[in-house]
Amino acid sequence: PEDRVLELGSQLDTCTRAIVDKVSGQGRGVFVDVKRTETLSGRSCQGSRDADMFSGDSETRGNTEYIEIESFSQWKSVLDGRHFDVLVLDSAMLGNTLSLTTIQTVFEFVNDQCRRGNQPRT
Repeated sequence: PEDRVLELGSQLDTCTRAIVDKVSGQGRGVFVDVKRTETLSGRSCQGSRDADMFSGDSETRGNTEYIEIESFSQWKSVLDGRHFDVLVLDSAMLGNTLSLTTIQTVFEFVNDQCRRGNQPRT
């Protein structure tokens, strides 16, 4: 409940909902995904997302933030001096070099947070 959680590759589905429902007090949920492109029919070619989950009561809204980035390579811009306790990483966001990219992303996240004096969990 007091954890500050960063979810990379947020699909705004059950995992995100569980984090939103648990974040309270000094806790915070930051949900990041790559901006989706629209098809000619006006539908996203990468599926739909339920951004309405962030329109709940003011306590929940104040503890959550949804951020869209242009490409996965911009994920570190979200850190920008923020303290996070937990990293949730959706492998769908990582592309074809899944294993190496996952290890590198986790390493860079932990390294950034440790330099700030935090002890994150992934």
